[in-house]
Amino acid sequence: MGFGFALRRLALIGPGKDPAELTFTRGLNVIAGASDTGKSFVAQCLDYALGSSAQPKEIPEAEGYCSVVVEIEANSDQRVYSLERSLRGGEVLCKTNGRADRVLAAKHQGGKEDTVSQFLLDLSGLGTKRVRTNERGTTRPLSFRDIARLVIVDEETVI
Repeated sequence: MGFGFALRRLALIGPGKDPAELTFTRGLNVIAGASDTGKSFVAQCLDYALGSSAQPKEIPEAEGYCSVVVEIEANSDQRVYSLERSLRGGEVLCKTNGRADRVLAAKHQGGKEDTVSQFLLDLSGLGTKRVRTNERGTTRPLSFRDIARLVIVDEETVI
């Protein structure tokens, strides 16, 4: 596969705390469980780490954790990237072996390459795509937020 990426791991990290983490496999991953076990929180953390402006809701189980980390594997070269973002907001730290760490803006800005949205779109082969916004044919750059709802489907959307 030349384009795209696969989720490998989602973790909450904090000083003096063992990471709270989930691992993913290639293909469809379903988070299932009883009510109030954290399924929605997992979706919120994943979406937030991938550039959403909506911070995950505060839950007692997350006390003491300060950042969310998502690891993704690029389909093009199997390189693993770690995207880390403070639960209080801010930019995304992108790490991978053999390359300098990069700070990516959380908010998409058309034409800027140093955003988490542009990084994910480039991995997906969609980095230069545009979206039509009206009947007159006006377009704007595609944002990962435009397709995130197709990647992360929460329980409410399924219902």
